Amino acid sequence: MLLLISIIGLVSIFYFNSRIQSEEGPLVRKLRAYGWMNRAIVVGGFVFIGNAVLFFSTWGIITLLTWLTIPFMYLVFMLLAIFVSMYFWAAVRESWQGTKSQQMLMAMIGSSFYSIFTVILIYLYVTLEPSTPGEDVFMKSLGYILGIVVTTVAMLTCFLMTAFEKKLMH
Repeated sequence: MLLLISIIGLVSIFYFNSRIQSEEGPLVRKLRAYGWMNRAIVVGGFVFIGNAVLFFSTWGIITLLTWLTIPFMYLVFMLLAIFVSMYFWAAVRESWQGTKSQQMLMAMIGSSFYSIFTVILIYLYVTLEPSTPGEDVFMKSLGYILGIVVTTVAMLTCFLMTAFEKKLMH
């Protein structure tokens, strides 16, 4: 069920992408005003830092929500984080003013935050051992596997949304 909702959400985001982010959008105008929107390493670093800020702020909010007794509120913030991230990536794509090869480099640098996080989760999964002889590590390993899937999908989505022109995204 959750996978179906995710697929419907992604399809709707790609379908409404032109309405969500146009060249006249406020974030695009602000980003285009900067002189560094044609330098791949700088913009890639900007996307990398933006991904880190969005990820850790979402993680912090979800951690704080565990103390509330409102059920499923964390799902709302997870979906909101997905929409904000995709809006950010689309704005960077629209604001980009460099060459196509530099855009690929920018996308690789920007999405490498999730690549690094995926590698860390894989390492933690592979080296997972029980702390006591009778401890069951199934739930912890399941969490690592889900984390690997989520960060891999985020990495691919970030790369695809920032590396390719909006014509390919429709």
